[in-house]
Amino acid sequence: MKTFYLGFLELKYDENIYNDFNEYSEFKKDIDLLFENENIRLEKIPENPTQRISDVHYDFVLEYQSDKYKRFMDIMENLQLKDMILYRLDFKFTKKEVSQSPLLYMATHFDFYATNIKHPSKYGTKYEKVFICPKCGSVEFKQISKLYWNTTQMKKKLFLEIPDDRYTGGYAIIITEKLAKIFKKQQFTGYSLEPVIHVGNKNKEKKCFQMIINNVMPSFSQKMPYILYDEDCTECQEFGKIKFPPHYDKSKDFNLSLEKNVTLGRQPLLLVSQKVKELFDILRISPAYEPIVVIK
Repeated sequence: MKTFYLGFLELKYDENIYNDFNEYSEFKKDIDLLFENENIRLEKIPENPTQRISDVHYDFVLEYQSDKYKRFMDIMENLQLKDMILYRLDFKFTKKEVSQSPLLYMATHFDFYATNIKHPSKYGTKYEKVFICPKCGSVEFKQISKLYWNTTQMKKKLFLEIPDDRYTGGYAIIITEKLAKIFKKQQFTGYSLEPVIHVGNKNKEKKCFQMIINNVMPSFSQKMPYILYDEDCTECQEFGKIKFPPHYDKSKDFNLSLEKNVTLGRQPLLLVSQKVKELFDILRISPAYEPIVVIK
């Protein structure tokens, strides 16, 4: 695995900082030269700013914690620009790492399967709003009734993950009767099933089940690196720490992370075994996968 730092820096012409535009332009040239001398992958807009269009945007890539990264960040700190950089981490895995990882993060979020799908709360499924942390104000929706839903929305899908609705209810995983039978035959572990109550035309009903992942993983391994941002809560520690691939000590076929990912609508990560991936590949269910580190 390689970890890349995807940075974004915006230089602004501020008359309170620079004596005139020429001084700003010279400073900008120094920054350009820094990127050039360090041979840093860069996209810069515009190439030559003017007083009318003076802001310059730098999108750049560095291998995280490399010597070049550390050297560049030291220079940015000396120039008082480090705090102006916005960034995210990107992870690149080899095919071997994906195929040999005993546990995988299965990403079906961001409408991967749920395009134009109405949330179960629209059909009468009841949820209770639970406050998780008084410090950061984190909340979750706990399902307190059976899942009511129009099952015709499954169409030809075997597996559907409906994202969390920030205002009305939590996420839900729905599978067809066909897939439920395959899971049972494969003797998958870490989940249970509850029938979905169809709402709508009975003649078009599709027999489906709500898949409840009941194997919640323990906290991340102590060997897992992480970064705390300013907005991350140090009190509940369930949110915000998922910046690196999670590290665990053991798992089942289906698992949920204890920690929640804010960018996924405060949902846990869905973690599956290679056995699940192999089956989904055969069934042409194609979410994105990322390896998980299991400490041995």
